[in-house]
Amino acid sequence: MDIRCLKYFVSVAKHMNFTKAAQECFISQTAMSQHISRMEEELGFKLFYRNNRRVELTPGGKVFLEEATNLLRKFDYAVFWGSVASMDYTGHLRIGFLSYTEKRFLPQLLKIFHSRNPRVEIVLVRKNLVDLYQSLRDGELDVIVCHPCEVKDIPQLVIKKYAAHNLCLVVNNEHPLASEEIVDVQAFSNERFLVLNEEFYPQMRLHLETLCLELGFKPNMIDIPQDMDSLLLMVEVGLGVTLLPPNAKHSQNENLRFIDINSDVEINISHAIAYLSENPNPSLQVFLKIFEEFEKEGKLNI
Repeated sequence: MDIRCLKYFVSVAKHMNFTKAAQECFISQTAMSQHISRMEEELGFKLFYRNNRRVELTPGGKVFLEEATNLLRKFDYAVFWGSVASMDYTGHLRIGFLSYTEKRFLPQLLKIFHSRNPRVEIVLVRKNLVDLYQSLRDGELDVIVCHPCEVKDIPQLVIKKYAAHNLCLVVNNEHPLASEEIVDVQAFSNERFLVLNEEFYPQMRLHLETLCLELGFKPNMIDIPQDMDSLLLMVEVGLGVTLLPPNAKHSQNENLRFIDINSDVEINISHAIAYLSENPNPSLQVFLKIFEEFEKEGKLNI
């Protein structure tokens, strides 16, 4: 049994049809049936129930399919990384980020990237959301870690969401709600809300305002801060409260509290990476391959 046989098996399992699988693999239907029969003989158990009407996986076939799919994925990765290593190329990877969206996974991802591509220079650039998309459009960045944003003037833009987090109420430790673990919406509906400046974070104000309206109140929003550090400083001083995802807690200090919100309405915000589909930089393809690994292993939704 070899990789080719595993691919034949997965193709039949995908289509549940020997003829379609044979066409996909560019062999005859008879040859496909013979390959599967030899696999079953070698394995010692049936992979499919088959008759004139339908093809169906056996219990053993279902388990084998999952493991075979994993093996093929690992084989594809091995071929990809072997190809990358054989090139031994130099280059650069330019990554843009906000201030907190990347903290949980990007260091681990880039550590793997660097270990596999030690001669590629990694450039990290921190900007606001508007400037991130602008730099991506101008070719100054290869990929950005951001919030998904509707941008109509960037051809070939690819936005790939990887996580969505519920928002928390953030207050300073002297706030009346600071001792609470979870609060109802009514408890903070009259608060002064601090949000990142609309000029630098388009759609953020609209997103939060829409969420609040769905929760049953119109928020009193102040969009003065231009970056996350300023926003948290203003909350710490007591100039207002804000709503942030829990992965912003890296900035939390003893003067800030992140409080869960009790609501039937989903109060969340999405995180994403964005890049241009026609970017020729081979380092970007390597980054996206590792990102795919992280996604399949569940290392992104944290």
